[in-house]
Order: sequence, then structure tokens, then C-alpha cells
Amino acid sequence: MIGRFDCHEAAINAVGFSPDGSRIVSGSTDKTIRLWNAGTGKPLGEPLQGHEVSVTAVAYSPDGSRIVSGSKEKTIQLWDAESGQLLGEPLRGHEDSVSSVAFSQDASRVISGSNDNTIRLWEVKTGQPLGEPFRGHEDWVYSVGSTPDGSKIISGSRDNTIRLWDSETGRPLGEPLRGPGEKVWALAVSPDGSRIISGSRIVPAHQFFSETTMQLWEAATGLPVGEPLRGHTAPVVAIAFSQDGSRIVSGSWDLTIRLWDADTGQPLGGPLRGHEAAVIVVGFSPDGSRVVSGSLDGTIRLWDANTGQLLGDPLRGHEDSIDAIAFSADGFRIVSGSKDKTIRVWDANIDPTLDVTTDRERQPSNTSPGDSIAATSPGIHIPGFNYCSLSQDGWVQSSGNYLFWVPPDNRHGLQYPRPLLTMPINSRFRATKIDYSRFHCGPSWTSVRTDVNE
Repeated sequence: MIGRFDCHEAAINAVGFSPDGSRIVSGSTDKTIRLWNAGTGKPLGEPLQGHEVSVTAVAYSPDGSRIVSGSKEKTIQLWDAESGQLLGEPLRGHEDSVSSVAFSQDASRVISGSNDNTIRLWEVKTGQPLGEPFRGHEDWVYSVGSTPDGSKIISGSRDNTIRLWDSETGRPLGEPLRGPGEKVWALAVSPDGSRIISGSRIVPAHQFFSETTMQLWEAATGLPVGEPLRGHTAPVVAIAFSQDGSRIVSGSWDLTIRLWDADTGQPLGGPLRGHEAAVIVVGFSPDGSRVVSGSLDGTIRLWDANTGQLLGDPLRGHEDSIDAIAFSADGFRIVSGSKDKTIRVWDANIDPTLDVTTDRERQPSNTSPGDSIAATSPGIHIPGFNYCSLSQDGWVQSSGNYLFWVPPDNRHGLQYPRPLLTMPINSRFRATKIDYSRFHCGPSWTSVRTDVNE
């Protein structure tokens, strides 16, 4: 299914699903925010305009009624998630770019982190700042969040520390959390707010190699939990907890993904290999059964969280690095944002009846030399036919027989059928979906008819 969608005119910096999974929000360097129907890919209204420079962060409120955005212009803005209307005046107070925004669990407050090294709290109803800025970090604050009960604010900074704050007074709780490495590259909070995981890099004095470790912390006390988690050989730039808090997934510049037991800190199996460049975004499906990863190689991969096995082929379509990724609330879809200025929605389900062998393992069907199939052409799944492939001139063939011809603009989307939606549609990698429920071929083609009332 293909529609025509307008999209952002510059890189997409942040994307996310609404809490019920029905909508997608995106923020871009083109200064706008857009809302999308997650089922159809159609834009919901006009772009949300109000920021004067790049939108760096977006987030839905837990009840789905509001959206908050942060920008390089030092401001934060609140929006009505239904109408897209700007709510009040911009929230001003930061002295540098806003790098991270989040709602409190009760949606009454907004938390923001900035390159001015501070964290701020804002009242959603009035847009007014609550108290003074939280001061203590010595460099940019790149990540903020709160514990489920709202009593603590958690922040991660380029000064290589994590800090806990009293959300009422703004006072730091205890000393900064410093890991065993020289720099904190990634940070995540467990769903129940009891633990924090950070990723750091250690560079030995001889400088011949670096080792990356992760450290678990007790959120209540700021004390480390157990020994550092070791295994990656380059910076860990993405970390996430499973929703039940029992496991951790990490992605690294060493091109691998790793799974860890969140209680013991022990690795669960070996590294997950497949990406051809750094893994920069990772996440669990809502039920914890799958892991999704996005990479600088422009692909998205799905993994079995229990076995570490790759599920199906890489999800191809983006023409640049994957910068943002998320599962829908029901786990059926994945949304991704990329530097190629597109947002894509993917089918997260793996049909075990589909051919998921690699490109090299696939063999083209018997065709004449002029109709040879590209060596990298993936198989196409058509009910009732085996080993279907697409020839260079656009014919779908099975065992040397011609089935139907595909227009040039739809060939890539047919070869890689799991992208459900592509925004904008003028991308050469747009999705194509064919309904085969009434498909007839060969002598049976005369059975095809169209009801004049349809």
C-alpha cells in the first residue's frame, strides 16, 4: 500500500510513539514537529511550527494528551497532542541548547536538560519554572528522567557523571555516580526506578586498546551494584532495560549487541553480530521477547532476546544512519528515524513460513541470460509459489515462469516487504504491499473479475 506523504526537509533528530501506539511524533532540524497516524502513515494536520532552529528532543506525556519539545534555541514548547496547537508561550530559562526533555510520571511537570549544564523543572499547566535550575554538572546534560514515584530526577552528563536529585528541592542526593571509565556514553533507568545502568570507556595508560564497561547503580543510594559489566571493546552508546527489568541490552561501536542479566550483571550468551557499523540505538519489545537494533550501516535488525538469534533479514530502506527507534505499545510495529530525512514504520512480526535465508544463500530461478536476476535480489513470498524472485527488468518469476511485472518505482518495496509505511513517499525505498487474496496466474487468469460495485 502506497500513499503520498509530505515529510521533514532535514534530518530527523527524535521520534516516538504515543502511549497507545496510534500516533508517531517526530522532531527535525527543519525546525518543525510532525504528527503521524501510525496505522496509515498519513500526516495529522500541518507541521507544528514554533521553534526557530533545530528541534532536538520530543516526548509524549504519559496520558498522551500533550507533547513537549526542546530546541537548540534554548526553549521548550508544549503542544496539544490532538490538535497540534501550541500551548502557551515558549518555556524560557536555559542559556544553551535543550538536549533532553521528559514528562514526570503524573504528567504534571516537564524535566529538561541543557548544554548549559543544568536541569530544570516546569509546571505543565502554567509553563512556569519550578524553583531554581539544578546545578552540579560540569558539562552538557544529555539525558533526564524521573523515578516512577516522581521523588527523584536522574540526569546524565558529558562530565562523565550521573546525578540523582530531589525533585521537590532540586538538591543533589549524595555524590555524583562515577563509573570505572573515563566517560559516560550511555544511561538507562530500570522501569521500576530502582536501578540505573551506565556505559563507560576505559583507556589504559599504554593506549593500545580501550575497554568499555557498564555499571549498575542503586537509585536510592547511588551505590554501585556488583562488579562492572565487561565485554564490549568500544564505547557503549545505547543501553535499555526490558520492561520487567530483568535484562539489559547494550549496543556498541564494536558493531555488536549484548544481553545481560540485570540482577547479576552476567552476560547472557555471546555478542550478537551482524551489523557492519556501530550500533547506536537498541530496545526491547514490550513483552521482552525481541530486541531491535539500529546502526550507522543504515539497517535495523531484530533478534530473539532469549537465544540471541537474528530474526529474518535486516530491515533495509534507510539511506543513512538510524538515529531513533521504538516499538509500538502492542509490539507489532517499529518506527525508525534517520539522517536520510525519512521516518519508516516496519512490521515487527516474523512469519516463520517466509524464506529468511541470506542473499548469498538464495538462488535465482531459471531464466534466460537477458532476464537474469540480480545476485542480491531477495526472495519474494507469494502464496502457492516457491522461490519467487524479481528480475532486473521487473518481472516476478517462479521456476522460470513469469508471474507479473512490477513498475520500477515499486520494485525495492516489493523486494523488502516489511516496511509498512515510508514518509515521504518520494523516497526510492518506499514500501509496497500487494494483496494476493484474489491472485490468479497462468491458465487461471480468466478467473479474475472485478465486481462493478467494488
